[in-house]
Amino acid sequence: MFPPQALELFIEIEATPQHKRGPKVYNDRERELARLLGLTAEWWNGNSVCDDSDAPCWPPHLTPYQNWFRVRAVREQLLAAAEKMQAAE
Repeated sequence: MFPPQALELFIEIEATPQHKRGPKVYNDRERELARLLGLTAEWWNGNSVCDDSDAPCWPPHLTPYQNWFRVRAVREQLLAAAEKMQAAE
C-alpha cells in the first residue's frame, strides 16, 4: 500500500507537537514524505498529507484546490494504515 518509510515518516511527523515543528526540519521531512508518496507536485502547490484542515483554502478554479482532495484522500489512507499498524504493535 505505502512504502514502509513513508508510513513511518508520516507517523513521526503526526506525533510531533505543533510547537516543535521547526520550519526547516519540518519542511524537509514533509517534502521527503511527499516524494515517497508521489505527491511532490501537490506539495509544491501547497498541499500536504500533514495538513489536517477541513477544506481547501484556495478557490475552486485553481489547481491546488483540486489537488487538495487527492492529497486528503491519501492522508485518510495514511491515518487508517497508521492506526492499523499501531494497533498491531
